[in-house]
Amino acid sequence: QEAGQTEPLDPAQDLALLTCGAHKTIKFVGQPISEVQPELPENTRMIRPEDVVTQDYNTARMNVAINESGIITKIDCG
Repeated sequence: QEAGQTEPLDPAQDLALLTCGAHKTIKFVGQPISEVQPELPENTRMIRPEDVVTQDYNTARMNVAINESGIITKIDCG
């Protein structure tokens, strides 16, 4: 493990990821969105760097953060 990296979360133990099913898709972090988008739930919110995002919290909604290159950088619920 390189300096500055944190130990990956065990999705099965992170209850915050269970509410929207993110625990099943966390494996997609680091992959291109174009390759995995069909496997994401319909109510998934894609968040790109330039996007304005509402602050409403919806435990059933999956959020997928995507960088400028189209790579998934984070998946969570909210």
